[in-house]
Amino acid sequence: MNKRLKLLREKNLNLTQGKFADSLGVPLTTISKYERGEVKPTSEFLIKLSKIYGVNLNWLLTGEGTMFKSGSQDRLVNIPDPNGNLSTALKMLSELPEERQKDCLNFIWDKKLISDLKNEVDELRSRIEKLENG
Repeated sequence: MNKRLKLLREKNLNLTQGKFADSLGVPLTTISKYERGEVKPTSEFLIKLSKIYGVNLNWLLTGEGTMFKSGSQDRLVNIPDPNGNLSTALKMLSELPEERQKDCLNFIWDKKLISDLKNEVDELRSRIEKLENG
């Protein structure tokens, strides 16, 4: 698996270990250890890798199948963007210095996590209300 992770990062994503680590929110030393086979990737890391880059985890873990999930390499092309906001945001993001890009992506990631947690809380409240009312 460690060799496939390195192949993915270098040849297909064309990222340094540092940029790869930043994009996944892990220390550079962690990526280095994963690629050397010293440590096995955590499930949290694998989930992020699959969500962010569309990596087929079956391929990563076993070497079977395709490197990417079907249609994931062009996933941005298929996102509806009727007002051009996403395209504008991506262009602006790409023009920022690397450290600012990281800050923006971390902000977006945090907002997504907060939104997901809010949805979970709302769902739990709804379940509690149903239980209380009958």
